[in-house]
Amino acid sequence: MRLPSEAECKNEFQKDFCYGDDVRQYFHPNPRKPGPFSYHLRMHHVITAFQRFLPAPAKVADMACAAGNFAITLSEKGYDVTGVDLLDDFLDYARKKPTQGSIQFVQGNLMEYQHSSQLDGILMGEVIEHVAWPEKLIASAYKNLRPGGLFVLTTPNGDYGGNDLPTYKEISQDRKAFEAKQFDPSHHLFLYTPEELKSLLSAGGFEVLLLDVFNSHFLTKSGMFRYFFSMDMLKAIDRMLSPLPFKKGNSSNMMIAVGRKSEY
Repeated sequence: MRLPSEAECKNEFQKDFCYGDDVRQYFHPNPRKPGPFSYHLRMHHVITAFQRFLPAPAKVADMACAAGNFAITLSEKGYDVTGVDLLDDFLDYARKKPTQGSIQFVQGNLMEYQHSSQLDGILMGEVIEHVAWPEKLIASAYKNLRPGGLFVLTTPNGDYGGNDLPTYKEISQDRKAFEAKQFDPSHHLFLYTPEELKSLLSAGGFEVLLLDVFNSHFLTKSGMFRYFFSMDMLKAIDRMLSPLPFKKGNSSNMMIAVGRKSEY
């Protein structure tokens, strides 16, 4: 994967939210800083989940792929990948980045998207917290997957002790009120506890194979701690620290869920 130059960006959106986010996260020269570290830790969990439960080669889609880093990384690992996003600016920028692997980028609304054939796997990373009707999002994944297909989802952990947003079951108002704010990348509507997310996936026809929390406050918020260990060691340390209590919850602010569509 290559980093396009700023001169290759066609407008201010691409400069700020494509090139700018790439420089601040995936391509940051210091991956131990909190932002890049959290980003690479999330990618580690996603790629590991696919390799564990759906080894390459397999046909997968990254729904709401944004600038394409997760989709491109999966393609580099041997998957046949389709990156789907609503915004042309993201897709135009993402197409400049692959240097190897089988990948295509297509425009589509992930709530309504229908792939040309059933997929082996789907990734929805940091999406469900931006939608008013998560049931529809899960249904979209279900209809696009073959029987036995894999659904990988990441989202902020509603049990994190530093959260100030309500979780899914705490929403008492009509969720239609949230529709006008959907898909704003800077605004989470509400969050999910691990149990809430597990229940939603089960109700949507998925067997939950993995539900894990990561990105411990005690690791990412420590000023110097991350600089004394290798990245591989930090991943192991994060796994140990993430279940620890913090304030009124636990210390991990991210979550990954892996579901398998029923074979029937």
